[in-house]
Amino acid sequence: MEGTIQEQDESAPQIQGLPTTFQYFPFQELQMQGAPLGSGSAKTVRRALLRGSDVVAVTVQRNAVDAGLFEQLGQHPQLARVLGASRDPAGLFVVIVEFAPMGSLDNILIKLKQEGHAVSSAALVASAVQICEGMEQVAKAGLVHRNLALRNVLVFGFDCSSPRAVHVKVTDHGLTCEDRCFYKGNHALPFRWMSPEVLKRRQWSEKSDVWAFGVLLWELWSPGLLPFASLESDERVAELVSEGLHLPKPDTCPENVYAIMVQCWARAPTQRPSFSQLREELLAVYAKS
Repeated sequence: MEGTIQEQDESAPQIQGLPTTFQYFPFQELQMQGAPLGSGSAKTVRRALLRGSDVVAVTVQRNAVDAGLFEQLGQHPQLARVLGASRDPAGLFVVIVEFAPMGSLDNILIKLKQEGHAVSSAALVASAVQICEGMEQVAKAGLVHRNLALRNVLVFGFDCSSPRAVHVKVTDHGLTCEDRCFYKGNHALPFRWMSPEVLKRRQWSEKSDVWAFGVLLWELWSPGLLPFASLESDERVAELVSEGLHLPKPDTCPENVYAIMVQCWARAPTQRPSFSQLREELLAVYAKS
């Protein structure tokens, strides 16, 4: 891909025994493995086997899975591949996603920190560039992620000191919707990653995803820390962010990276950069790291 920091194969990865395009599978073909990897009011995530290959099965609390959304997104090296969908015995839809053996990026960074390994700024910027490229594809498809956070970035390769070994992908399309979408209610919403216009009016767009990307950048340089950790109440976070509060610069974060975060947190959505602009800025930072 032009402008990337490493060479990657843009073709869809071949998973033995599985198709390369989205399709529906009979639920009996899914063999669930062990306890859920995670669960919440909107979804349950479990590891599974599908035709002999490791996958992740995400059971979602919704009436249908729109294959058209995944066709709009297409296949991209920085988006987790959605293999297809199924319906469980209770009638709930199950989205089937490729399995990432290394897990999520937030957990990788926490583990490295606990083990005393310092992650180079170049490796973190490399991660940021790839996440930005994935989100650029989401925006180009006219879609909004609505749940962008470090926990929703899967790791397929990582090295503390070698940015060229980094390979991450954006995942969790459970909340994806068409651009300029609206949402009613507060059920299981990621308040600490939400922009003022989302908090006030439940109005999402590419620019609200850009706000969340700024929080994700903060997470990259603050492994293991919850955004606005000093505030216990999500509602209090929402109130203060709506009044103009944003996150401080992490101790180890370069000034030029924090300047990008601040751009993402511009009060007016129109004043925030696009993901295409952010990618160019991050590539410039990477070239100097």
